[in-house]
Amino acid sequence: MKPDDSLTDEVKLQINGHQVWPNRDDGYFSMSTDNEVPMDIGEYFRGKAVVALYDDETVGTDDRLGEVEFEETSRTPGVASVYGNSGSKYELWYEIR
Repeated sequence: MKPDDSLTDEVKLQINGHQVWPNRDDGYFSMSTDNEVPMDIGEYFRGKAVVALYDDETVGTDDRLGEVEFEETSRTPGVASVYGNSGSKYELWYEIR
């Protein structure tokens, strides 16, 4: 993990436009370089799911860190890399059941 900001990103995760992590409100999770955060997100979807990461800024609008798209039929667990415009990189370990 490499943050978008110089030291720490205040990360939110959305699936198909709805925040699902760290909660369904306006929360965020502070992450810095080489952090690993276990998550167990169960979200039902049909067809495709767009998973997007955001950096919640104190001033201004949320910064989109990037997104990755998953197909309902992708049943092999794997790692998806999410790259932001400012050089950030996040890796999502996933399994679709």
